[in-house]
Amino acid sequence: MSQRFEGAEGAGGAGGAGGSEGAGRSSGGGAGELAAVDAAFDRGDPEVGTAVVRLVLGRGDFDAVAPRVERALRAEQVEVRRLGYVAAGDLARLSGGLSPEIYRLLREEGLGGIADTAVKDVLTFVPFRRLPPWFQWTFLRRWVVNAVEGRWLSLVDGLETLRDRFTGNRR
Repeated sequence: MSQRFEGAEGAGGAGGAGGSEGAGRSSGGGAGELAAVDAAFDRGDPEVGTAVVRLVLGRGDFDAVAPRVERALRAEQVEVRRLGYVAAGDLARLSGGLSPEIYRLLREEGLGGIADTAVKDVLTFVPFRRLPPWFQWTFLRRWVVNAVEGRWLSLVDGLETLRDRFTGNRR
């Protein structure tokens, strides 16, 4: 496996979490890094998910990266699929949108599972007017639930404060 992701290195290590190596910058591999990732998919390399995350963080070309993210989201290996969802969330953060296929795959997985963070990233970083209907509905539903829960917690806190004043309890 000596030919693993030669062009995809340099986006900040496993998971692409940064460092001084230029996270978010193009690693300059161009078509070579795309070919290396495609070859890794073809070999069934278990590290290909990491390379897809590096592609997202290291390339500005949405049209070149999105098909590799889609391929990772359809992978049979759970770890590759999990990192595909990480890459989808990063792509939403960096580009402000996703391909229709990535939106579809995220919707299929939904909230509460392996795609939870990616779906929340989409709801946070993609403008509401650019979201597909299911994501708009999910955004509004979560906003209402959070608002109601916040009001409920404020009410409970106020009632507990009143109770403590009348009963002499000090916390």
